[in-house]
Amino acid sequence: MRLENCILQGNMVAAAPFIRDHPEEVWIQARDTGAIPLVLYDLYCHANYLSFGTAPSFLRDQENVLFSYFGMLLRCVMESLVDADEQLRSFVEAQQLTYDFGKKIRGEFWDPTADATAHRRFRDLLIALQTALDAFADLIALFFTGRIPALRFGRGQFSKIEIWLERDMSPLGFVKTPYDDPLQRLHTTLRAVIYPGPPEQDWMRLMRMLRNKAAHLGQPVFRKVGLHDATPRFYTFIPRNGHTFGRNTSGCMIPLFPPIPTSCPTISAKVLFTRISLALLKA
Repeated sequence: MRLENCILQGNMVAAAPFIRDHPEEVWIQARDTGAIPLVLYDLYCHANYLSFGTAPSFLRDQENVLFSYFGMLLRCVMESLVDADEQLRSFVEAQQLTYDFGKKIRGEFWDPTADATAHRRFRDLLIALQTALDAFADLIALFFTGRIPALRFGRGQFSKIEIWLERDMSPLGFVKTPYDDPLQRLHTTLRAVIYPGPPEQDWMRLMRMLRNKAAHLGQPVFRKVGLHDATPRFYTFIPRNGHTFGRNTSGCMIPLFPPIPTSCPTISAKVLFTRISLALLKA
């Protein structure tokens, strides 16, 4: 279908309702399934279900831009978390059907396509989680515009918040603003999640690296290690060392026997290329 084949003039337009007095079904389902935290649903309800014309005074402008953008960000966080929840469930299902030697010993079923499916689900899970964080960062930038260094409204960069959380909050000045206490609580709460104690202290950096690698290079960048118990039942682990992602299995292998020395003369690449070229010309 091309644009010129569409009817561009009409007297009726179908659209979603602009005014709501009750929560939408998609929000209720996201709350009931646990895909979104309850505080996100409460914020949606306190925002009058994002109904048109109900913006609070600090998000109200003549063109309704701020409240519309706020509603879009809130939906971005919700839909990204719902997507992440669905991808996680699909990943677990596919991972249970992947091959390992323990299943072969016990005679259990495995699906030859499950490994590729699990990798794709894991990739989509990482992308959905990072999307939710970036949308959340823009929500923070909307409410605390100019209060967090390098965090610009409209950019959606959670990495700037990570940098802000690395340092302690600056001491308050002589004049206290209404932003100070909420900003301090936000810093304290997020810092405990983003930078917990060992061994999970680097989870955010690892997730972002995995997401970037998968988004730019694809699923083959995922490296995993299977360790088993006495059953033997295998459990999958992801290496935390970033250097591992740039190496394949053969790069980590050590030959059992030393190579047998030979008397073959060495030859430079230039001489080898010249000899091959001459042989092809003669042929």
